[in-house]
Amino acid sequence: MILIDTSLPDQMLDEAALRIGPVLTRLLTGQQQQYSTAELEYTLPCWFLGKQHIEEEKTLRDSATHTGIWHHQIMLDGTVQVAARSLWDARVPDKLEVTEVGHAKLATELEQTLTWLAEHNESADRLRLLLIPAFYITCLWLVNEPEDHVVVVTAPTDYQYLQKQQIYPASEFLHTLFLHPPC
Repeated sequence: MILIDTSLPDQMLDEAALRIGPVLTRLLTGQQQQYSTAELEYTLPCWFLGKQHIEEEKTLRDSATHTGIWHHQIMLDGTVQVAARSLWDARVPDKLEVTEVGHAKLATELEQTLTWLAEHNESADRLRLLLIPAFYITCLWLVNEPEDHVVVVTAPTDYQYLQKQQIYPASEFLHTLFLHPPC
């Protein structure tokens, strides 16, 4: 079983849903297809891995940084079709800001990757969304003891060193990035 690594309190999840709702309504107004239900499926914390932090001897836990951004998967009539992002800082616990809502290709690709993980009986103690902008790569970071793993969700088609829907030990993943930096 995969547990979502969230320190976003339930009241902030409720706040996110309340703030996303009106934006989602505006987004969907005028579309041919009408939806009867919209649900927040799950929320993942976004972690950032900068090119300057990719070093051969560092671990992913030492290299990545929590951004304070939360990725929300939104189901419309039971199918994930929309994503949203919000910003929340525990130092200002009663303030949550929705920063984006939209039909995101990432939402469907992330859902496909999670389905693939479930079909392959993969588990994690915690799950994080790992963003690597210098490589244009987005991953699921499976946090486990003794070793973390990474699954690529999106990557440029010409970056052939890492494949989607393949589980990499975090150390191997970082080593690959180190050896094959973006052009």
